[in-house]
Amino acid sequence: MKYGAALIAFAVAFFIQTACYSFIDIHGAAPNLLLCLVIVTTFMYDTGYSGIVYGVVFGLLYDIYAGYYPGVSSLCFLVIGICVLIIKEFLNKEHFGTILIVTAAAVLAFDVLYWMIYRAMGSVYSFGHMLAAQPPTIAYDLVVIAVAYYVLIGRVIKFRGDRQFR
Repeated sequence: MKYGAALIAFAVAFFIQTACYSFIDIHGAAPNLLLCLVIVTTFMYDTGYSGIVYGVVFGLLYDIYAGYYPGVSSLCFLVIGICVLIIKEFLNKEHFGTILIVTAAAVLAFDVLYWMIYRAMGSVYSFGHMLAAQPPTIAYDLVVIAVAYYVLIGRVIKFRGDRQFR
């Protein structure tokens, strides 16, 4: 994804996640739109590192706006982006199930890493409480990723419907 298009996508996701959070919250769970963008742009596109770069930048902005410690989200986005970058070399990005498995694992890893950093800084938030919030959060993120996948797959993989391509 080109850096200009990625900048617009991350800016829109940042605005929705910060300003419209109460509208996308369902039973205490809301998607992490920035994380979803980091995952989908890193996994789907072979050129550039726009997902990781903008994930770090907008993660820092998000921490300044809504976090207790600046830089925690940026670090987590960086780690998850690098992990997805490594994993995508071994997986087929055309298969819909692959992106869902990668997303579920990345969301869980992001939240565990985020919890570990906050716990090291003195948070009283328990691991069990964090795990209890995972099923609806992962499900919501999977819905966001599914929509993004179907929007982007035609741009990433040309002639996807061609029988000879498979």
